[in-house]
Amino acid sequence: MKIKDFVVQFFESFKGIQRSFENELNMFSLEVLNLTERMVNLGFYQNESELLKLIDPIITLLDGSNDFHSKDEEDAYTRAMTEIQSGSIISP
Repeated sequence: MKIKDFVVQFFESFKGIQRSFENELNMFSLEVLNLTERMVNLGFYQNESELLKLIDPIITLLDGSNDFHSKDEEDAYTRAMTEIQSGSIISP
């Protein structure tokens, strides 16, 4: 796997959700962002298509609107979504 493919797949794997309670993963994510910045500055990405492929998952991840700040918050969200999908909760 090429490093450029790894970077895109790494950021896509988050599916736009950052978990602030996962400190080690967040530190690794920061290092991947730093690596990405260096790669862009050094010309590893040479055309608009490559940059767009890179930028979309990063922007989605940095948006923050889907983030979880604790494991309890994520678990509560998962339970609520499961109940909604199973029909246990009737929406108005």
